[in-house]
Amino acid sequence: MKAEPYNACFQEFIWPWHMPSRQDYEDIVRSAGFSEFVVLEEKADRFFSDADEMIRWLDQPTLVPFMDALPETYKSDFRSKAVQAMLLKTQQADGTCFETFRRIKVTAVK
Repeated sequence: MKAEPYNACFQEFIWPWHMPSRQDYEDIVRSAGFSEFVVLEEKADRFFSDADEMIRWLDQPTLVPFMDALPETYKSDFRSKAVQAMLLKTQQADGTCFETFRRIKVTAVK
């Protein structure tokens, strides 16, 4: 996104995901008037079985909002670079791809 020639395409880009912290969730639940609540952060890391599975996850839904911001002439190259960067970061010796995921679980009583 920051590299040429893509950076100009993302000047007005609005990040498509809202990822509040555990503390943010606690504040929201508290301000909504819940008397009892528990907010847990869960590790939901996963192994993709191979590079193809990781690439399918990147293609849908991960890259969709970014591709929408690019002209046709940049899309293929941008996707290719994003895929290569993710594979370099996540691919293990056995061919699986490891990615960290976090999940917030909220239980509350009003």
